[in-house]
Amino acid sequence: MLSTIIKRRFLDNLLTSRFLIAAVLIEILFVSSTAVLINDYSKRQLQYRTALQEHRDQLREVSVWAMLSVRLDRAPLPMSVFSAGADRRLAKSVAVAHNEAPAMVGGAEEDNPLLAVFAGLDMITIIQVVLSLAVLLFSYNVVSGEKENGTLRMVLANRVPRHVFLAGNVIGGLASIMVPLLAGFLSALLLVLLHPAIHLAGADMLRLLLLFPGAVLFLSLFFALGVLFSILMKRSATSLVFLLFIWVSFVMILPPAVVYIARYLRPVESQSVVDEQADRLRSEWQQEVARYTESHPRPEHDWNVIRGRSVMTGSFPYAYHLGFAPREVAEWLIEGSVFGHNLLIEYENRIYRVHHEYHQRLFRQAGLVNQLSRLSPAWVFFRYASIIAATDASAQLRFLEQAEQYRQRLIQYMRDHDGLSGYRLITYHPAEAFPATATLEEIRRTRGEEGVEAVIERLYSDETARPLDLSDLPEFSFSIPGPFESLYSALPELAILLLLTIIFAVACWAAFLRADVR
Repeated sequence: MLSTIIKRRFLDNLLTSRFLIAAVLIEILFVSSTAVLINDYSKRQLQYRTALQEHRDQLREVSVWAMLSVRLDRAPLPMSVFSAGADRRLAKSVAVAHNEAPAMVGGAEEDNPLLAVFAGLDMITIIQVVLSLAVLLFSYNVVSGEKENGTLRMVLANRVPRHVFLAGNVIGGLASIMVPLLAGFLSALLLVLLHPAIHLAGADMLRLLLLFPGAVLFLSLFFALGVLFSILMKRSATSLVFLLFIWVSFVMILPPAVVYIARYLRPVESQSVVDEQADRLRSEWQQEVARYTESHPRPEHDWNVIRGRSVMTGSFPYAYHLGFAPREVAEWLIEGSVFGHNLLIEYENRIYRVHHEYHQRLFRQAGLVNQLSRLSPAWVFFRYASIIAATDASAQLRFLEQAEQYRQRLIQYMRDHDGLSGYRLITYHPAEAFPATATLEEIRRTRGEEGVEAVIERLYSDETARPLDLSDLPEFSFSIPGPFESLYSALPELAILLLLTIIFAVACWAAFLRADVR
């Protein structure tokens, strides 16, 4: 009996024109959106590889430790082709150095990148919007339509139990919805597998499999909701009107609306406020360098013979690069730069903590959005899918935290190579290699300006600019949670979808047992 009802509902749905239209539309959307995202992924992958090579080439030209800055690049995730999430909105790279802590660009007044509600048109968005609406169109008249046709009374008059009739129609209806879902998914997967730019590892395939329970529960929830209104309403048209109102409210309006509510309930200051705090810390550092300068005055010299210098200010003994200077000046700059750069590391650590606390406030604001948006099954499903695909907004914080961890490794690497304590911090030669001011004056007196230029050329030229040996520089690799770790993080969303599905299913059963079938 149950199988007969399931088969009847399944075939009735498949043979309708609305099913054909819905199936074709869903297939077109799945294929076209995946093709667009594949093209986007290919471009981002090419940009990533190009940037990676450019940044490696730049490292080969670094000749002093003070100029060492490593650009950390984040590769696009293959799963973003199916669930874009916030992957395209997050930082693709960040620069780190001993004197430059990583920070997130953008802020509350511009845009909190952790508040992504809907990504572009991807597989998840199609399920969220199009398939959820299609489910309602196939469920709004499951009971009321049979009642209007007079078939419901006739079927139940033949001693078919109500729960069997209800279960058969729900299972058959859901099975018919799974057909375009599975067809669209397999078509999208085939496109990805055939494209040479994308390689899905075993972990990615497992993530794809884990997406299905969330999608099935999400669609089952909406189907049960449609059946419930089909039972409660006497006419199918009335049921459809109420369901469309609920769909618009909870799928299209609520998720973006709670973003504005969260910004009002838990406001976060602008990025510029945090930048001002960082600027104040850097001003404190400059004051410390100024106090150091008072006890280490600049030696008298002829500035005309200094070459290839990159300094903060001529009065401070702090430089990024020095090509040539009289020995007294070189000693002054090397000693002061060692002090200044090591002190700046401490201040940049404090600046990172300021930015990190700001990022945490942004994350808590996004957390409030997540809590409020759990009223919307569409948002819950979006959260589940993006966490499983590792394309959720928390990847931004992970990237920055791992970048800071790498920066600390970089600082230790520089210390291990005497990069923060020796002359190679700012110059190619030790201070004793530079002639003293008196020697330079003697050369000028006996050999003229040409003699001084010859000495400078010998010590400071392209031939003497020896790049640093960075062959053992630590590599950076952005790590993401494994599939099961992601599943553990997404369990609350999965539990909400399951709970809502059960609640609506039980409500359907209870309502149908008491329904008037006349």
